[in-house]
Amino acid sequence: MPASKLSDYAVNRSKRTPAPPQSTTPAEPKARKPAADVQQMIVRIPVEAKRQLSHIKADTGESLQDLTREALNLLFEKRGLPQVA
Repeated sequence: MPASKLSDYAVNRSKRTPAPPQSTTPAEPKARKPAADVQQMIVRIPVEAKRQLSHIKADTGESLQDLTREALNLLFEKRGLPQVA
């Protein structure tokens, strides 16, 4: 027999178990260790250079940070400076 009223389709919510109350205290953010011996740099590079870096990353699995350190150390070596990156 087809339902004739909208209330015939209503879900009986009284049989549901209530959800447990959610905590009102915010979660503690994960503490980051300060990196006293490193410093962040923002560098602008040509789009093609970024594309090539992305290819190297994909081929080698190395991170951009590791590739940047390698490049800096090569520059330092070329200029006769100690490799510190």
